[in-house]
Order: sequence, then C-alpha cells, then structure tokens
Amino acid sequence: MRRFVANIVAWRLLAIEWWAKLDRVERIKVCGAIASALLIGAPAAFNSWWYMFSSTPPYQWFHQRGYPVLNFSALWITGPIGVVFLALILWSLRKKPETAKFDVGHAHEEDKARSSAQIESDWWRVHELNQDIARRTLQAALHRFKIACDPSIEGCVRRVSWGKDVWANFLRVKVESGSSASIENCTGFLTRIEKDGRTKWGGENAQLTFAHGKDPDTFAKTIRSKMSEFLDVLVVSSKNEIHPTTKDRHWRYQPLIREIFSAPGDYALTIKITGDGVPTETALLKFTWTQNWQTAALTLISESSVQSAPKEQNPKVELQSEGGFIAARITNRSDSEVRVEHLWIVVVDVTGKKTLEKDRIREFKRCAKMPHVMLPHSSFEAIFSFSEGGFRTHALNPLAIAVKKYWIEVKLEDGTIIPSEHREIATPTNGLANSEVDTSPKAIIELLDDLVIEGTAIEKFCGDMCDGEIAKSKVEAWIATVRSTLRSSAPDYVAAFNDAVTNGGWERLYPPDRGSRTVIEMDEWAKDRVRQKSWQLVFACLVKLTEIRRAMRAKLPL
Repeated sequence: MRRFVANIVAWRLLAIEWWAKLDRVERIKVCGAIASALLIGAPAAFNSWWYMFSSTPPYQWFHQRGYPVLNFSALWITGPIGVVFLALILWSLRKKPETAKFDVGHAHEEDKARSSAQIESDWWRVHELNQDIARRTLQAALHRFKIACDPSIEGCVRRVSWGKDVWANFLRVKVESGSSASIENCTGFLTRIEKDGRTKWGGENAQLTFAHGKDPDTFAKTIRSKMSEFLDVLVVSSKNEIHPTTKDRHWRYQPLIREIFSAPGDYALTIKITGDGVPTETALLKFTWTQNWQTAALTLISESSVQSAPKEQNPKVELQSEGGFIAARITNRSDSEVRVEHLWIVVVDVTGKKTLEKDRIREFKRCAKMPHVMLPHSSFEAIFSFSEGGFRTHALNPLAIAVKKYWIEVKLEDGTIIPSEHREIATPTNGLANSEVDTSPKAIIELLDDLVIEGTAIEKFCGDMCDGEIAKSKVEAWIATVRSTLRSSAPDYVAAFNDAVTNGGWERLYPPDRGSRTVIEMDEWAKDRVRQKSWQLVFACLVKLTEIRRAMRAKLPL
C-alpha cells in the first residue's frame, strides 16, 4: 500500500512538471480540447439530469414560462460547434512539415536528450522513495521490545538486603529495545496469575517498578538502544515470603499475595509492557514456587510451548455406568480448592435438542449432598438413577428409539462449564433402551412427589436472606424440570401449570413467618426485588403442582 501511494505521488509530480514545461499556446490548445469535449457532452448530460426530476421536456418548460426557446434540440447547435472546435484543435496539433523539422532539428534533438535525462532522473527519485518506505517499514517492525527471563541470565535475579539479617531475591525480566532507537515512557503491568489452569488473581492491572524501585523514573523508564533495563516482578525473602514489586511494595488487591501463593507449584504470570511508539508486549512467565527462597525461579514461557501444551481441565469429570445407572466422578487434581455450583446430565434427543437437567442434587442415587467446595486432590461420586425425576423422563423416553447422546457437565462458581471427557451414545441395544420404563399413573405421581419436595426446599431457600440471582436461577431450573416432566408424563396439566407460571402468586408479598422474624427483617428481605419475585413465582407454581398431584391421585383406583 505504501509503495502504491509513493508511485501515485511520484507520477503526480511528473504531471505538474510536464504542465510547467508547456508554453502559453500549448496550454490554450490543451484547455480548448478539454472545453470542446465538455461542450459536446454538456447538453446530453443536462438532458439526462433534467429527466431524472421532471417528465416535461426542457424547451416546453421554458416555453411555458415565457423564455425564448428554439423548436429543435440544443444538440443541433452545440454539436456542430463542438465538432468544429475539435477539428481546429486537432489540426493545430498535427505534425510539423519536414522543412520545419530541418529548421529546428538541432533544438529538437536537444529537447529529446533533455527529456530522456529527466525521465531517468524521475525514475531514480521514485526508486529512492520506495527504498525509503521499505527502510522505514523494516525499522518500525524492529522497533519493539525484546524480552528475556531466566535465572541463568545476568540481572534476572538480584539479591539485596531486605532488612536486618534478612535477604531477598528480586525476580526480574530483562527488557531491551529491538531497534537502534530509544523507547520512552516504558511501563510494566502484572495482569493475571494462574495455577493449574485456574485464575488465582486477575481483572486488574498492577503496575510494577523498573529497577531500581526508588528511582524517579521507575514507572516511566526510557530504554535506550543496546542498554538493558529490568522489570521487577516478584520479591522472595529469606523468610520464604513473597512480596509484590508494586508501588511501596504494597499489594492493594484481593486476595492477598500470601493467599495467592499459598501452595507450592508452578504459577503462570501474565505481564504487559508498554512504551511510546511501540506495540504493547505481552509475556507469559512461569513462577516455580518451592517454598524455598533460594530455589524459587521465574522463567519466560515461549509462545510455541504455550500453544503445544493445552490447559488440562480441572476438575476432571468422568462419565461412568454402574448397573444401569449414570454415574459421575468429579476429581479435583489441583493444589487449591475448587468451588462447584451445579452438576447435571446433558441429553441430546433425536432432533438435536439439548436438554439440561439442572439442580437435581436430591435425586442422586448416591452422594447425599454435593460438596460445593472441593478440597485439594479430593473427589466425590454422584450416581443418577434412571427411574427418578426428569432423568428418567429424558434419558428413557419410550418414544425416542433413535440414537441419543448424553454426558455430564459441571458448572464452577466462576461460570466455567466443564464437560465429561466421555460422551455416551444411547442406542436401542444398550442398557438405556432396554430398561423398562414405568409410565403408570402411580409412577408419575411419584415423580410429582419428588418435584413437590424439591420445590418446597427451593421456596424455603427463597424465603430466607439469600442472594436474589441465585434464587432466580434455582426457581427457573425447577420450573423447567416440572414442565419437562408434565409434557412427557401428564400433558393434560401443562397448560394449567403454565398459567400459574405466568399469572400466579404476585398478590402475596411475604413468605410465611419464619420463626421469630421481625417486621424490619421482612422489609429488609423484600428490598431484593429479584428474591421476592422468585419466591412469589415458586410459591404459586408449588401450589399449582400440589393441585395437579392431588387431581391425579384422585383418579387412582381404590
């Protein structure tokens, strides 16, 4: 693109110089040629433009307003005139006779030689301009940061006194300019800390110091050509304590540094370095924390190693099968806690529709209560029964005889969803399709009993001082399960339940008295409108579901 622009500029300069060389008569001839062409085409262009806005011919329009007009087209006048002008100009530009060449032959040869020299000079000017653009482009590509970090590099580890009888190692990154030009106002930031693929700290930009931390330019360093500067990243003292290299060595964020690096292992640190006139450089560092200040190390991770070593998912989710039941084993393989929010089965039916059976913790065959906080290197099992709740409805739909897939998904507290490493295909020959499905009214009532018990627990949860968004998600998941169960097992009652979801419960403002709750406490509870509406919704749906269960029970034979 730059070469193209350079060529356009060069040819424009040549055109200006060519125009400057023309004498007055030659300029008049050129202008006359242009004017004659315009005179020929102007009437036609005017007519075309006129008929875009009016269907009345121009001469008629002028005649209606009393203007003098001719009874024939203007082209009959301007056309011949334009042709005459063009013929005269072409005649004046014709070649000179041989006698004229003989009279001015010597001058003509001089002009020809001068023109050749001028063309050669103009070509060299364009060539030099292109070379300059290429040189500037290469310089811009080289004008960036060069980063290195390894304990074997001189200056990346600097031992200093950290107080009385206390020593410390500064773990630093070597930063240089990639070109012969200096880079001004360089700053460094720590943006993320990860361990075992999980973020320990992030979402902030902690500005780091350039050595030495007490220099006036520590937060705006000038990096000169062939001169190395060092960005402080961490400080590890002889007391085996880790300190930040931010302003005044004070960590202003949560969690604290000692909590972030509470366990030994490898940590991934992301830093960003900025400067005037250069692109921001992002570097991924590996901090090996052995809880020994003399063996702790900081190294630069190359891009190739990052791409070739994908992150291992944690926790590990395994889909298993045990005696006709879907089983899941969740394993925390890291050195830190893992907070689990939800666990569910995902079913894909013959139409490709994906169904999530969420919040069915109570209907696990085993695992009375799912641990929401998993300790390091711990695991738990959850075995789902095909004959319970919505799992039987979706995993063993008697009408679905084609191939279906199902797997386990775990949702962490930070919103990350981790699927099981294995996905099972349910075919008519496996245990899923061959299992007997009890679709009798009694079995359906048992399903509704389970849903009523679960809805009562959610209604009690929403009536307490809970988080409104969590309450809303629980209520929506429960309603989706009830709808799914009714559609497959009791479709006659779906419309009644949907009516309760849409219209019911809004007149009741507060839940029943929970012990000795005061009026002030109830008002405080009602301030969270999301929580209040979630309780009103689940209360109305629970009342309607109880009525549906009672109506179905009344139809059972005595």
